[in-house]
Amino acid sequence: MTLARLFGLDFDLVRRRGMVVTIAAAVAGLALVVAVIFMAMAVQIALAHHVSPEAAALIVAAVAAAVAIGAVVTLSVMVRRTRREIGSAVAASTLVSLAPTAFSLARRHTKLAALVTAAGVGFWMARRGK
Repeated sequence: MTLARLFGLDFDLVRRRGMVVTIAAAVAGLALVVAVIFMAMAVQIALAHHVSPEAAALIVAAVAAAVAIGAVVTLSVMVRRTRREIGSAVAASTLVSLAPTAFSLARRHTKLAALVTAAGVGFWMARRGK
């Protein structure tokens, strides 16, 4: 039994889907970059009819910077939330996988179980104290 099977992961499936997602994301990202560049040029040309070309360029650049800042903030919030959810899922999976074995071992070897419990509580408290 491999560690991947213990946690229910199929690495071949993950690799295949990851490759398809990566290629699709690259194509979509490239198309989006081209579309945004041409849209920004069109907006700048349209604005240049109403204000000076320099002011039009500054307006387009400011809007692009605001969009980029919003995207970075959104990305950081989503990454933080995903890390928290994955950590919780892995902890729950580990607990469900290892709890029956640990309980059985603790019933047979009470002194060892007390030592391991004390060490585990100590590590948990030390980690929470950071």
